Amino acid sequence: MQHSVAAQPQVFLFACLFGILLGILYDMNTILRMLTCWRGWKLFVQDALYLLVCGVLTFLFAFTFQNGEVRAFILLGEAAGWCLHHWTLSRLVLWLSKRILRLLRRIKAKVCAVLSVPARKCGAFFKKVFLKFR
Repeated sequence: MQHSVAAQPQVFLFACLFGILLGILYDMNTILRMLTCWRGWKLFVQDALYLLVCGVLTFLFAFTFQNGEVRAFILLGEAAGWCLHHWTLSRLVLWLSKRILRLLRRIKAKVCAVLSVPARKCGAFFKKVFLKFR
């Protein structure tokens, strides 16, 4: 792209779309957080990795559209896109994710309850068999 003033609104709109993509990446980070229930330093590392990836992606975006010059309107466009996503679509995605994870946990608990009885019986049988060979 050129460095002309006429191209800046177009780059700003692309930056807004890129901010939405960064918001989707944050949603994926949040869903991973729901799955793992990390606390403390693990949560810090996860957030630091997200920020590092966002920084690298922002640099690559600026490199692609502005020859590596990170300008304020690019950062503002990314922030606007991220906020737009966070306050609209992200709420729906996270709400659905919580419901789906809750359903999967219930299914897992029922499957484990059903399979635990035969597993215990098999374990007791093999324990008797192996104790005979002792």
